[in-house]
Amino acid sequence: MGSAQSSTFTTELNFRGTIVPKKNPNYEEEAVKLKKAFGKTIGIHEEPIIEVFTTHSNEQIQEIVKIYKGCYGSDLMDKIEKVKRSDLRKALKALCRTRKHHAAHKLRFALFFYIKSLFAIIL
Repeated sequence: MGSAQSSTFTTELNFRGTIVPKKNPNYEEEAVKLKKAFGKTIGIHEEPIIEVFTTHSNEQIQEIVKIYKGCYGSDLMDKIEKVKRSDLRKALKALCRTRKHHAAHKLRFALFFYIKSLFAIIL
């Protein structure tokens, strides 16, 4: 009785993600924006980096990462690793990962601390 109502209620809700695919993206142009933003000798330009990563879907970001590596011969994750702000660095790395890779990363992290806590209890 209660489950019939709740299943009907959940089918009426239409949730969407906050980052939607950009229509007609130009991946080469986005890779150039990232190269310029990361290309400073001291520091980075955060605004163009945030704009690129928050206006594209995960699949589109994966394409930008491939294009960047193909055009410039360096991995975008290596550039992100040099970002000084830890909150921005972690967010950009999470956005660069595929959904499966991100889930595996978080699971590995959780298992590591679970096992570490077990050893602390035993010892």
